[in-house]
Amino acid sequence: MRGSIEPIDAVTLLAVARDHTPQMRFLTRIGDNIATADTQGFLMIGGGLAVVLCLSLFWAFRYLIRARTLEDVPTSKARSAEQGYVELEGRAELLDGPPIQSPLSGRECAWWSYVVERNRNNDWVHVESETSDSLFAIRDETGTCVIDPEGADVFPVHKRTWNGNQAATLRTVGSFRGTNYRFREYFIMPNELICVIGLHKTHEAIDDWNDADEIRRLITNWKKNQTELINRFDSNNDGVLDQAEWEVAREDARQQIALEKRRHATIPGINVIGAPPDKRPFLIAPFTNRDFAKKMRWKALGSFAVSVLLGVGLTYVLIKRYGG
Repeated sequence: MRGSIEPIDAVTLLAVARDHTPQMRFLTRIGDNIATADTQGFLMIGGGLAVVLCLSLFWAFRYLIRARTLEDVPTSKARSAEQGYVELEGRAELLDGPPIQSPLSGRECAWWSYVVERNRNNDWVHVESETSDSLFAIRDETGTCVIDPEGADVFPVHKRTWNGNQAATLRTVGSFRGTNYRFREYFIMPNELICVIGLHKTHEAIDDWNDADEIRRLITNWKKNQTELINRFDSNNDGVLDQAEWEVAREDARQQIALEKRRHATIPGINVIGAPPDKRPFLIAPFTNRDFAKKMRWKALGSFAVSVLLGVGLTYVLIKRYGG
């Protein structure tokens, strides 16, 4: 005859464990103190545990969703990526133009983020933080795609931390006085292997074209040189442009803008990957897809483990206080 296994509640489980390890005996004493605290103290501590439990569950599901997204969306190539939600793997690359430099140390990079904290009564208090929104690119063996990092969740591996009053060599220099500041910088470096998942869209040169605006701009430029304007369109040589002559000028402007529009239509579009408008994850990380998904799953598992421990602890405290 098979034996049956009786379920073990949280109190029994902790009672069995607390006699075997000093750590469990310590945690049990803390739980007993919380359970026997006055009403105000119990509500504050119990409420705090419940809030942290909810946050742990929130992050666990958030990391799990990210991992599933990375696993479900296939990796595309830059040249052949479809319009829509895609994933790309390649090397971070700087675009032409002014270099991207971190505001604190002046380090040249593809992306940066920094946090400044101040030590007050042995506690680090947030003072200032900022994240780069400068465009950079991802390049694979087929081509390049521009990355607009605004709104992205970025997981950098390059980090620099120091204490003191030397904020940097750029715009924040001199804004922090004293030696009780902590500075943290995070980077994605040029040529670093990265994985990006977000909304891919090709921006054509003609997308923002407006005929009326372009005609107005062209005529405005003509008006800056009145002598040339009159010489071109003053058909009766009276020194001013009448209504009919202005209509000839506008028609000439319309024809020029039509030619310019056709030229713009032949300019290759720019491929950009950025934040989806429907709030789907927009992720950038210096990992391959497989490693990135694995990292997200480990983070989810860790958050779930914390949630379980908090749940068991909260259950124990509630039973001790109200269950006898």
